[in-house]
Amino acid sequence: MSTTSSQTISRIISALVALPLYFFAIITNMLHTVPLLVVSLGVTGISLYEYYQIADKGESERSFLYTDLAGCVGINFAMYYYVFG
Repeated sequence: MSTTSSQTISRIISALVALPLYFFAIITNMLHTVPLLVVSLGVTGISLYEYYQIADKGESERSFLYTDLAGCVGINFAMYYYVFG
């Protein structure tokens, strides 16, 4: 099995495990709200980072990774305070 397909399979398996737990935490609110914000920030940050690693075009066309990560943090905080605030 190639490296790319093994990485793809591990990402699919982790998504199949993590997403139901994440949705369960949102729907039931059993894990309280602050850990939910931390998990949301982690999932958003990792997803955006991996997306930019896939879409990287080299040094000539650098993406705005850090700007977009800061924007995602802002959106997560805004949604957190809108829902739980």
